[in-house]
Amino acid sequence: MLLIRMRPLTGIEGVLTVLRPDGTVLCSDYLPDGNSSILHLVTGCLIDVTGTHTILVRDKSYDEFGAYDLVLQRLNSPANTECAESISPTS
Repeated sequence: MLLIRMRPLTGIEGVLTVLRPDGTVLCSDYLPDGNSSILHLVTGCLIDVTGTHTILVRDKSYDEFGAYDLVLQRLNSPANTECAESISPTS
């Protein structure tokens, strides 16, 4: 199981979405208040197919941008799993 945490560092209404390799949505959640709360996305987000998954982070209304922290944490075995980093910012 993977815990994904997002914490906006600015006033964006953060949305966190995990996509399957075919581009369909596996799970998604958001912070409705736009403050510095922490969004935990773990419930109902079980990887159901093999392949490269994508994590998208954006503003809920697509009208703001800003900085955020993103943390991935493996909660079960095996502890040593690979995580490829590919950051493609858009404006």
